[in-house]
Amino acid sequence: MKPARGTNSQDLPNAFLPPLDDASKQIRLLKVEPAGFADEIRCTIASCELGEVSAFNAISYTWGPEQPQREIFIDGLRFPVRQNCHYALQQARQYRSSIPIWIDSVCIDQDDLYEKSAQVGIMGDVYARAATVLACIGQSDAALTFSSLI
Repeated sequence: MKPARGTNSQDLPNAFLPPLDDASKQIRLLKVEPAGFADEIRCTIASCELGEVSAFNAISYTWGPEQPQREIFIDGLRFPVRQNCHYALQQARQYRSSIPIWIDSVCIDQDDLYEKSAQVGIMGDVYARAATVLACIGQSDAALTFSSLI
């Protein structure tokens, strides 16, 4: 896996993400550091060939509303994510955290329309090659859930 390049910025812009080779099926994977459920999410990111990575987990989740945003730390730099993404990563960290993770909103440069289109085109392969696909349906509000049942 090719590591991300360094920067002096405090925040991690999408342009900082490690590049993907257009001529091959490359993806980015997160390596999430072990921590408690409520601890901040710290991880590293690297690009790799989809067919050559030994094992990774993929996360499927609902993006949810754009606000409020949370943050994770990638290579020590802040990276804003939606609340549902943050929650999905919290859940995934508790499940076999030693395996890298693919999650679309972080691993695909959302500001690069060409990359986004190419990556969406191989998402079926990404999910098919994942060791495990973790589905996160989001946090439930017990009171809301209960009220919808009666």
